[in-house]
Amino acid sequence: GSDGDFNVAVGSQALANLTSGDRNVAVGSYALQENTVASNNVSVGYEAGYSTTIESGSTYIGTYSGKNATGYGNVGVGMQAAQGGSGATFTETVAVGFYALNGLTTGASNTAVGFQALGTLTTGDSNTVLGYQAGNGLTAEGGNTLIGYQASGAVSSTAIGNLASASANISVAVG
Repeated sequence: GSDGDFNVAVGSQALANLTSGDRNVAVGSYALQENTVASNNVSVGYEAGYSTTIESGSTYIGTYSGKNATGYGNVGVGMQAAQGGSGATFTETVAVGFYALNGLTTGASNTAVGFQALGTLTTGDSNTVLGYQAGNGLTAEGGNTLIGYQASGAVSSTAIGNLASASANISVAVG
């Protein structure tokens, strides 16, 4: 039984392990299943937010969104958005789009919007990308601002435009 207050669970095994967390919403089979004491989380979709245990303030919407993620203040919208690798711990991260930030294992303050945006990033921090497959190919880089279809960068780079590539560290590419 749960001692938590103001929780909503709809679906097989949704919030199944909750002991004392408050104000959680889990809709979908296995949504927030591992949550034991975390509060203020919203997960909608099959296995959305599955691995969240004690972290608070995250929102995951979509099948497998945030499935392996732990950490606080994360947002994942779209199938497998912010799914994270096994044992993933990241914070203050936003992923919107199918497979956006799917492989992240550690990191903070990343924002990825677009189909497969930053889909290959595993350990980077402080990246901001917008566009279809923007930032794909980055694995451990940080500090990039990439905007456009398949825009790519290195470390602390800025690329704006379709297929724009700032391939050197601390570089800018437009067009």
